[in-house]
Amino acid sequence: MVKLTTINDLTVIQQDIYIWEVLKENDNSDVLQMTLGEWGQELLTVLYAKGTLSIREFNTTYEGGFILYGS
Repeated sequence: MVKLTTINDLTVIQQDIYIWEVLKENDNSDVLQMTLGEWGQELLTVLYAKGTLSIREFNTTYEGGFILYGS
């Protein structure tokens, strides 16, 4: 895994061919986000934080969301 900064100042982690965007939680811990593509009219997104992996549908990248799977 390699931590990088994109040209628009986003922190990302590259893991093989996958890129995780690093978001900050309210308590300043890292949340890793990967958008997989579209699911109907929603974006299908994987989130990983504090040992929990969830797959969600979002209207936009950062707003709303319905948990399809969480562990």
